[in-house]
Amino acid sequence: MEISSVGIKPITTTDTQTQSEVQQQSVPAVPQQKAVSDEWQQLNNASAQLQELPEIDTSKIAQLQAELATEGYPIDIDKIAEAMFEQHSGQK
Repeated sequence: MEISSVGIKPITTTDTQTQSEVQQQSVPAVPQQKAVSDEWQQLNNASAQLQELPEIDTSKIAQLQAELATEGYPIDIDKIAEAMFEQHSGQK
């Protein structure tokens, strides 16, 4: 139906138009879905690979434990104390 200044009148088809053609004209076209971007595909692949990695790097922990046990890892107590002070006081 159409509403005009004259009143309400039904939509009629011409001799060459079918009812489905009239309906297609009155319904807006649905936009076609775009393909997934390359960046999204790369991000999705990277996310899947990240899920396969362990949360804890056990080889790095073993290396640090060995260095600490053999005193191969230098520890600067003054530097640690200064960093702790800066962290908790907000001063440098």
